[in-house]
Amino acid sequence: MTPKEAENLRHFHEEGYVIVSLDVSASDAAAFDRDVDRLWKEKPQNVAFAYDSPPMRFSVADEKQQRRPRHRVHDMHSLSDTARRLYLDRILHRYAELILGEPAVATQSLYFEFGSQQALHRDSIVVPTPVFGSLLAAWIALEDIDPRSGPLAYVPRSHKLPFYEFAPGEYMFDGRRMGDREARAAMAFHDAECAKRGLQTKLFLPKRGEVLIWHSALLHG
Repeated sequence: MTPKEAENLRHFHEEGYVIVSLDVSASDAAAFDRDVDRLWKEKPQNVAFAYDSPPMRFSVADEKQQRRPRHRVHDMHSLSDTARRLYLDRILHRYAELILGEPAVATQSLYFEFGSQQALHRDSIVVPTPVFGSLLAAWIALEDIDPRSGPLAYVPRSHKLPFYEFAPGEYMFDGRRMGDREARAAMAFHDAECAKRGLQTKLFLPKRGEVLIWHSALLHG
């Protein structure tokens, strides 16, 4: 481990996130944009998109109606060489393995052309893993991000907050049995815990190629 890696890991432990930089050129960003345009034109069956709904196949997509704020593309890396290179970037996997203490597996990519408008939430309670919370996420900037771009919002140190119990000893949100009432109760609980500790929401305003890697329990949206 290098001194810089050790410094970044200490920051991750204390703050719940770390910022690193990848090699993302202007030509990479342009290639990514072309791949997104191609996706909407070709509408392949094996790539999906969603709003606040289960994923839908691109084969049923209507670009005029559905290429708008709030949508996200699932697993863009299956279509785009540029997306796949970023998805498998050695720097990201190096930090994932240092943090998790074992070989890391990339399991999903999400591409946002617009801000998602998602409320603050914790990935560990909505993404099942064999070991609860054995999960990391990384947000890669494909362009310089402006406050008006719909940037990622996150709450430093919120990974240390207690978990909301949906039922005694139950910390995972199960969409098959739970709905808005439970989701709102969890959000209210996290808001209260943040206020109690004076935790403030920050915006991630990176330059192209900068990446925020965060703990599965860090509040973000």
